[in-house]
Amino acid sequence: TYMRTDSTNLSAEAVADCRRYVEKEYGADYVPAKPNVFSSKADAQEAHEAIRPSNVGTRPDALAGVDVDAVRLYGLIRAQFLRCQMPPAEYLSTSVGVAAGAFELRIRGRVLRFDGYTRVPLVPRREGQGDVEDTARDEDRVLPDYQVGETLDLADLAAIQHFTRPPARFSEASLVRELEKRGIGRPSTYAAIISTIQERGYVTVRARRFQAEKIGELVTDRLVEQFPNLMDYGFTASLEGSLDEVADGHADWKGVLDTFYRDFSDRLDSAQKPDGGMRANEPTDTDIPCPQCGRFMQLRNASTGVFLGCSGYRLPPKERCTHTMNLVPGEEAVAEDDDSESRLLRARRRCGLCGTAMESYLIDADRKLHVCGNNPDCAGFEVERGQFRIKGYEGPVIGCDRCGAEMQLRSGRFGKYFACTSSTCANTRKLLRNGEAAPPKSDPIPMPELRCAKVDDFYLLRDGASGLFLAASQFPRNRETRAPLISELRPHANELDPKFRYLLEAPEADPSGRPAVIRFSRKLREHYVQSEEEGKPTGWRAVYASGRWQVESGPAPAEPRAGARSGAASRATAGTKTGARASSGGKTGAGASGGAKTTRKAPAKRKST
Repeated sequence: TYMRTDSTNLSAEAVADCRRYVEKEYGADYVPAKPNVFSSKADAQEAHEAIRPSNVGTRPDALAGVDVDAVRLYGLIRAQFLRCQMPPAEYLSTSVGVAAGAFELRIRGRVLRFDGYTRVPLVPRREGQGDVEDTARDEDRVLPDYQVGETLDLADLAAIQHFTRPPARFSEASLVRELEKRGIGRPSTYAAIISTIQERGYVTVRARRFQAEKIGELVTDRLVEQFPNLMDYGFTASLEGSLDEVADGHADWKGVLDTFYRDFSDRLDSAQKPDGGMRANEPTDTDIPCPQCGRFMQLRNASTGVFLGCSGYRLPPKERCTHTMNLVPGEEAVAEDDDSESRLLRARRRCGLCGTAMESYLIDADRKLHVCGNNPDCAGFEVERGQFRIKGYEGPVIGCDRCGAEMQLRSGRFGKYFACTSSTCANTRKLLRNGEAAPPKSDPIPMPELRCAKVDDFYLLRDGASGLFLAASQFPRNRETRAPLISELRPHANELDPKFRYLLEAPEADPSGRPAVIRFSRKLREHYVQSEEEGKPTGWRAVYASGRWQVESGPAPAEPRAGARSGAASRATAGTKTGARASSGGKTGAGASGGAKTTRKAPAKRKST
């Protein structure tokens, strides 16, 4: 059903269907005497129902034609919906105290008496594995059958030292929870917030956790200085409250907007003033010479990261130098000796001007740049000389496949890659997850006869990490892409790289006349062709093996025209779709996260001894 909501309301019809299904599948003991009803938070959007399956009887394994992530998400929503109308779990909680000399040792555990809503797992259980939430805490462990007064023998003694840890960095899920807690945004805007801070380079995701980038810190500092009320955590929540009052008829919308805009306009004018306005993101001068013109390089901060740019960039066009040098973050650079890891963990250098900890960046294999953490407000920097490399690649030196120069491993916004060291060559190669360099890429082939469907542009045939694909020629302004057809490659046979010539021998269509689409298997690292209908495979597929193309499976029957079906077949198909999809007609919602909240309102009852 409709997903952009955080309501926990459920229709009487949906609750009745859920209770009937639970009684049929699990028995009457798993159906409470009265339906469970949950209260929503104060600012919940209750124009819709809670997120739930439109047909609770449709199991995840019955879904067809959707990807694995969609099936898993549907299974999670369905499980939460079933659990919210089941009774709580019951446990026998046990606490054991053992006298050991001058100390008393304690341990807690519990025994499951009635599984209740935990009978429906959030994720499919593996053999011998309980529900995820049933093993998450120490008190959930199973204890031996101790007796009061029993004498115990010391089997082992372990001294465990615990250190305090800083708060964990935000993941996508924890950030959404924090936004909900502070009343910032709505379910319909959480995805946009998370994507925006990444697209603008304010944060990067490493090991599924957000890491703040330098440009994000600078933007935040400047905005807090000029717009302290807008950047306050409570501003968005208070504005949402004012808009709710307008919606309820308790406030005049013109007055609310006038109050906000008058203050905002004044602060905006003040920030734009040359004197006393928002501080500029000025570059920091260094004594590192530019390899092209000899002028000094400057340290710059941008959405793509920290880099060195020639100081001649602002000169007139005839004298201008646009040379830049990539900088690799210090945590990616290690010295080429046995103590590299321990040296990396030592305290950072301190700025000689202000005493702040310095951040390090690798310039090349011989130089590392240490920059003051207060940059660009502090101009402190140091250049360390030595022999350095980037973690993640232990292979031999790679030569450029275009100019023959040496390629150097670098770290960019989208991961590690090899870049040609020649100033006249911009060739790059990606570093794969297995630690090997990606194969050399072929030059793009213009295909002006193939026009883009969504933008006024034509396609280029490109060689990427996922094989051949068609992309708009004016990338990144136009981001339209699609898979090529065999029939579209043959007019450009003479331009095609020799390593792809075998594709010209592939079948151009399946036996039903559907065109053959070129696809790429990431697992097998090879191309194959298949026919498709409305973007979905038909079942016909051909692979290249033993020097020739072989058809692996026969084609699925072609879709009959509208009106050619029997009435019974049409109704059966419609019924399948109704069960597999979330219908808009239900207009419901609790979100995947909202559904989780629904079931958490049913606490586990415990009996103590």
